[in-house]
Amino acid sequence: MDMGLFLAALPELSVFQYNLVDNIFSMTVATMGAAALFFFMARSTVGVSYRPALLVSGIVVAFACYHYFIYLHSWNDAYALADGPKYAAKRTVTTSCPGFIQEAVPWRRPCWAGGRVA
Repeated sequence: MDMGLFLAALPELSVFQYNLVDNIFSMTVATMGAAALFFFMARSTVGVSYRPALLVSGIVVAFACYHYFIYLHSWNDAYALADGPKYAAKRTVTTSCPGFIQEAVPWRRPCWAGGRVA
């Protein structure tokens, strides 16, 4: 995957647009984290037959929370405040290994396993 073409596809954003997306990601992470905690803590208040369902729901939502947490940091790493009131895509890839690149190129080793984004 040619990173130059990938980065060229990222649009310039106004400060409002950048903050809107950033706030939506942040709210999503907080909501999913709270939902996972709720599912785990509510297990003791339901019937025994429903406890596995709440456990599985909590695990799935916790995994989704982590997934969007990675996306949030990828979003923050992909843009930098340019000259003037605009956010422009960074033209260099940092070592934070954006999650959306891992999704687009699944055969690469993840960053936490020593993989690099080229």
